[in-house]
Amino acid sequence: MRRILESATFQGSPQLKAFLEFVTTEALEGRAGNISEYAIATRVFGRRDDFDPTSATVVRTQAYRLRRKLAEYYQEEGAADAILVDIPKGHYYPAFSTREVTGPPKAAVAVNGSARPSARLILGALLLFASGVTAGWVVFGRSGLPAAQALPEGAVAQFWGSLARPGQPIVVGYTNPVYLINASGDLFLPRGAPTGIRGEMVPKDALKPPLRLFPGPFYFEDGFTGTGEVPAVHRLTSLLEKSGIPVLVKRSRTVTVEDLRNHDVVFLGSGSAMQALQNVKFLQRFQFQSPGSGPGLWRNSIVDHDAGPGQRRSYVLERDPATLSLRTDYAVFAVLPGVIPSRRVVLMAGLSTSGTQGAAEYATSEHHLRRLLRALVLQGGEKAEFPRYFEAVLRVDVAKGLDAVNSTFVAGGPVLPSH
Repeated sequence: MRRILESATFQGSPQLKAFLEFVTTEALEGRAGNISEYAIATRVFGRRDDFDPTSATVVRTQAYRLRRKLAEYYQEEGAADAILVDIPKGHYYPAFSTREVTGPPKAAVAVNGSARPSARLILGALLLFASGVTAGWVVFGRSGLPAAQALPEGAVAQFWGSLARPGQPIVVGYTNPVYLINASGDLFLPRGAPTGIRGEMVPKDALKPPLRLFPGPFYFEDGFTGTGEVPAVHRLTSLLEKSGIPVLVKRSRTVTVEDLRNHDVVFLGSGSAMQALQNVKFLQRFQFQSPGSGPGLWRNSIVDHDAGPGQRRSYVLERDPATLSLRTDYAVFAVLPGVIPSRRVVLMAGLSTSGTQGAAEYATSEHHLRRLLRALVLQGGEKAEFPRYFEAVLRVDVAKGLDAVNSTFVAGGPVLPSH
């Protein structure tokens, strides 16, 4: 890394140097989960906290330039380097590889004096990483797995392949809450409200007193889903279909006991809106909890019933102190026992729709699933494969109050079936 960062090739590109140093430092010091388009934009290129990766292309443009600059370096000054660094297309995680060289590498061109301590630290970590690759194992940050428990390739294939059964689709259920709507088009989602078929009139005696202040009549309306559920379903079904795994998409309230008996089922949606979570207590360690009284908007929480002294017990939506816009969501990502021993339920449920989107992106990412696998093994797994059942809480960073931009594992571990 010192040779690359101090090379003549990179001296006229301070932003590309900062980009490369940031992603390699985060990866080699065990913080690869911090690498995201949003993090690079705000921490490397100085963009504001409201940066929107969906509309701005600065990071993608600079990543393209960085790949070309690295290729230029290895064609000239780095032609004899034994260790290759690359940023593969499609993400921003650095990839390292080795190659045989016939002579000693060229000395770095000293442009700005001695290397900074951070560059020397990266060089040492990179050499250790490369030696691990050639020996058949990999170092993962400060708490990596021993050589005997090196992570297998294809964490996505391992995880989703374990749910695949020949000729039997995986059922994907997404939430669509039942609102109450009046003739003026005003929507209401009161706690404990009745449910019914879309368009049916709500019985007057079923309306709570506050709603009686609004002009009626009221009807049931369940024609909406969250803006996070839409990309979540798309991402998941695209992955499964490309893998040759058949999928059956349903509204979560239409998932039946027969579905749970005959299929592995994935539930996607906000925990507060998922009726299946209220009807069947799938979760053991983590539970979604609504406020007992007072306003309920954005006040749901995820409670960790196994939290010990000094450990965090609950997770709530975090908001910007100045504008109150949502900036951090939390989600449960879990694989749980189904209604019969041979079936399982996969849950991706956020405190809000943003958390659901973040959980789905996490569950379909090779990088994130490999990190989750490492965490689950360190939390008590017996070997480097996903336990049959586990529960995890994810932190989901949010841009513009809605868009999930990065997800990281914060708590969880394997669980034993209790029912």
